[in-house]
Amino acid sequence: MLRIGVMGTANIAKTRMIPTILSLAGLEYAGVARASEEEWNAPDSGPVAVAYSDAAAKNQELAASFQESFGGEVFEGYMEMLERDDIDIVYMPLPPSLHFQWGMEALKHHKHLLMEKPFTLSANDTKTLLDTAEREGLAVIENYGFMYHTQFLKIKELLDAGKIGELRLIRTAFGFPHRAQNDFRYSRHFGGGALYDCGGYTLKLASSFLEDPLSLLAPNLTVTPGHEVDICGSATLCDRNRTVQLAFGMDHAYKCELELWGSTGTLLSQRIYTAPGDLAVTLVIKSNAGEEKITVEPCNQFGEIVKQLLIAIRDPKRAASLREEILRQAELVDAFAESCLKG
Repeated sequence: MLRIGVMGTANIAKTRMIPTILSLAGLEYAGVARASEEEWNAPDSGPVAVAYSDAAAKNQELAASFQESFGGEVFEGYMEMLERDDIDIVYMPLPPSLHFQWGMEALKHHKHLLMEKPFTLSANDTKTLLDTAEREGLAVIENYGFMYHTQFLKIKELLDAGKIGELRLIRTAFGFPHRAQNDFRYSRHFGGGALYDCGGYTLKLASSFLEDPLSLLAPNLTVTPGHEVDICGSATLCDRNRTVQLAFGMDHAYKCELELWGSTGTLLSQRIYTAPGDLAVTLVIKSNAGEEKITVEPCNQFGEIVKQLLIAIRDPKRAASLREEILRQAELVDAFAESCLKG
């Protein structure tokens, strides 16, 4: 039985990941860790939004609510959890700027790692973590669960079957309304920005349809008044045979779409990235023969991503392929950001 601990009291852990963990065979939830005062104020942890004294009560309350809802322990510090020999896996939903620091600590303490996206804020940092994981014989995965949702697998199946002919163009968009102003996504210090959040999803999907070498054309990031990070972006990516047009944003009307345009038809999904675990997704195929709707049964993509990690823990080849996927994604995000900086 493998035991997993959660680093931080993020809402995604409480609403999605821990309930998933509790439902999976062969996995046991160990508890949640909240930052100690020393960890909160560590020089290399980056500037914080509020003083520890102001945050401690809230974090303590959140951790207690985790324990009340799910059982497990409350660890009074991240290191306290990492130093436990009876914890095998760490799930890390911390703000992105903390991923490298605490990801490295988790690997040094010989823990397999389930990291929220982005894996880190640079390809160099990501490669350092991946090299450490390989050297230590540890499995790591980045939480892009939509890649393992049954709708994505069904879309690939329909394409392989020639349902819309030869694929010519992929269009995708992911955006959502503005969240609370203190959300880490809008903070430069905590690694915010649309590229690292919703943009990462669109790039991950784009690269799954393209072969190397690929070209990144007209990447654009926009910083709107009142914000210190990019709020939206767009780009075109292509290889020798296919083109992807993508757009993303986090001050937008909600959109979560994928359109595939082929030689004989089109295929559309309107919940490609964030389909809830209880939602039956409808895929729409349009062609000269008319319109066809295909229902994909509900799927918990959080469960599917955890299963992939468990496979990688047992299978070194799968662990290696996951490392390659993570690095390819990090390099693509870096290329996007660097192209925008160069104008």
